[in-house]
Amino acid sequence: MHFLVLNTLNSHTATPQVNVQDRAFNYGDGCFTTMYAYNRCLFNYSKHISRLVHDTSRLRIYLDVPLLVNKINDLLLTSVGLDNEAIVVKIHISRGLGGRGYELPVKAETMVSISFHKTTAFSANSIASIYRLKMCSFPLSSQTLLAGIKHLNRLEQIMAKIELADTQDAEDLILADQNGNIIEAISANVFLKVNELWLTPSLEQAGVSGVMRRLVLEYFAAQGIAYKVTNISAEHLMSASSVFLTNAVKFIIPVSSYQNHKHESVAYNNDVLSDIANGIFTASQSDCKA
Repeated sequence: MHFLVLNTLNSHTATPQVNVQDRAFNYGDGCFTTMYAYNRCLFNYSKHISRLVHDTSRLRIYLDVPLLVNKINDLLLTSVGLDNEAIVVKIHISRGLGGRGYELPVKAETMVSISFHKTTAFSANSIASIYRLKMCSFPLSSQTLLAGIKHLNRLEQIMAKIELADTQDAEDLILADQNGNIIEAISANVFLKVNELWLTPSLEQAGVSGVMRRLVLEYFAAQGIAYKVTNISAEHLMSASSVFLTNAVKFIIPVSSYQNHKHESVAYNNDVLSDIANGIFTASQSDCKA
């Protein structure tokens, strides 16, 4: 297993070179995870490692977990620019070099890229009070073999970002599958409250099973908060009293409206959503690698 490291916080760090024969470059043959860190502390550390283990196993990519963990630990201790800073740590895993066409190489050498990027420190006070959603014009493809995995084939999300740039009065788009079932936002999972029951979409056909989504479901179960993982329609979003998105870097994002239908969850003025956000942040911080 080989490593490439990019620290964008240090201007003196050389940019690593990627071989054009890398299967991630040619075929998107790999997966990744994106982690929030503050002052050299990686939040939700064990869940991110668990996700990488799950996804590489599904894709049949070799991952030496102890070696990866040791490398992350070493970088956290020695890298420049991490003290008292909020950063995004991206771990990108490729099957490696070679293979003719789609055929796998006889002996694949997994390539792991780890990069550091500056971000804004999480604070409930910094969350925008206006975060509007609209429906994306095209559906996500359904593929049960890849559903839930954060694989490297993200062209649908890129096309959604292009559409969002041309969309007025929206900060994000909701993506549905070919059957009209709500799946996710562009880079976040979705939760909504309908008749005192929290709902989140089933991801058996498409979508990314996010680390923060998993944490919210665990929090709901621990707190005795009623929830259900199920198929969700656009009508559910229209009738929801509260909606929020989850993302490993932004934690919880309250939604103010969907298709101009306003929700109660404006910023953290909603007491229930505020409790959830504080609980999730505390749980994320407790699962920390420093």
